[in-house]
Amino acid sequence: MSNNTSALDFIQLSVDVAKIVNYVGTQNKVPIIHYIRLENTSDIDIKHLELSIGSNPGFIEGQRFKFEKFAAGEIRGCPEFCVNGG
Repeated sequence: MSNNTSALDFIQLSVDVAKIVNYVGTQNKVPIIHYIRLENTSDIDIKHLELSIGSNPGFIEGQRFKFEKFAAGEIRGCPEFCVNGG
């Protein structure tokens, strides 16, 4: 990576979320985020990557995912990243 780029320039994020979010659903831990897909679109490995998921107001359980190494071309997705209401 050059000095003008960051790892974020090479991460493609796709998210499928619930069409409706309501209080009852979140209290019953109904999944809000159905699918998350991360792809390293670069030709180099990215080290020490962290993905944080949360909401404001806090109606989902905040989660943090850490990757020591996210290899070039690697794709990660559900069920690793399933997120429910809080």
